[in-house]
Amino acid sequence: MPADLSNLSRGELVGLLYQQAREIEILKEMLVALQEKLEQKDSGDGPKPLPSFVKSNVKKKKRQAKRKQREHGFSRKLETPTKTILHS
Repeated sequence: MPADLSNLSRGELVGLLYQQAREIEILKEMLVALQEKLEQKDSGDGPKPLPSFVKSNVKKKKRQAKRKQREHGFSRKLETPTKTILHS
């Protein structure tokens, strides 16, 4: 497409309009074809819902074993405070 349309003659502008009209018609035909293809794809190719008597294929989760408890704890023993500060 020319950068400056004001320098073109009337015949060249008319030719440009016809060319653009042909391109628009081609694009409209492509759009219709693609929309039909999309409708066909969406209509029945998807997975069918399972009947109510069929169980789904879902793996069962393994139960994690309870954590093994130690014989005695390793926590810090509570001690008596060395100093008590009273805030008002």
